[in-house]
Amino acid sequence: MEEDTAVSTAILLPHELILSILAHLPLPDLLNASLVSKEFNALSEDNSLWESLYRFYISSQPLHPRPDRWKERCLAIMIGIIVLFPSEVGTNFFQF
Repeated sequence: MEEDTAVSTAILLPHELILSILAHLPLPDLLNASLVSKEFNALSEDNSLWESLYRFYISSQPLHPRPDRWKERCLAIMIGIIVLFPSEVGTNFFQF
């Protein structure tokens, strides 16, 4: 019952605040957050969240040809980095 209360309380926060918190999570935690609830799933799909992650980790320039697909592009590049450079990627990869 406590878990339901925690999720319900988080949903009372403004979406902008939750998105800001999600943007500071390491990539695996961000992906896991989408499994918490339908609300968190919808928030974790927010295009502005993935655009900010793309601009922070990959490029500050708007190089993406389809601005409605930031998550797809961001994940493709991040996963590519992990595959290409596994020995250089530590447990703190993509953390602030």
